[in-house]
Amino acid sequence: MRQLPWIIVLVAIATGFGLWLGLRPAHPATNTTFSALSVYPEPRALSPFSLDGADGQAVDAARLAGKVQLVFFGFTHCPDVCPTALAVMRDLERKLGAEGLAERVGFVFVSVDPERDQPKTLGEYAGYFSKRILAATADHDRLGALTREMGVLYVREATDSADYTIDHSAAVFVLDAEGRLLGRFPPPLDPDKMLADLRQLARP
Repeated sequence: MRQLPWIIVLVAIATGFGLWLGLRPAHPATNTTFSALSVYPEPRALSPFSLDGADGQAVDAARLAGKVQLVFFGFTHCPDVCPTALAVMRDLERKLGAEGLAERVGFVFVSVDPERDQPKTLGEYAGYFSKRILAATADHDRLGALTREMGVLYVREATDSADYTIDHSAAVFVLDAEGRLLGRFPPPLDPDKMLADLRQLARP
């Protein structure tokens, strides 16, 4: 990929450093030990948000409440990181189902490329991996408000071609059953360790 303009790089570094200071992971007050999940010092309540679901229904806090949610931000033209993350989600969904925990964990794929990822395309892409992955997107004003609050970075690479790409965070973010930001699974994603952590989060 081409190098990002130096100003954008500096902004991304500064923003990332600020997010690290504010969201640096730490073990919660409980004695729970996780294998891969980086837990924030305290669960963070998110401001009200509403995304456009690929199924025609709004995706908001009310729709996601009641179960642990794994949320990944990417786009359908992503060559490697996004397919890998969605494949991990698919495998986790199957394994959780085999253990009777499928209804306690949800999976969300949010596109940060609303210009190309129309609802039908987005839904088909996510459905290729699993019908249980909820796909959504929104205009950049709504996306920006949510991603900034969650500590997600995404920057469209400036090119002269319509076949542009987007640099974005590769972590899988975790919301608890109350819709609060609990932590994230940083890359590289380890499905076995993630499954062990989800067993703890999803157990009755």
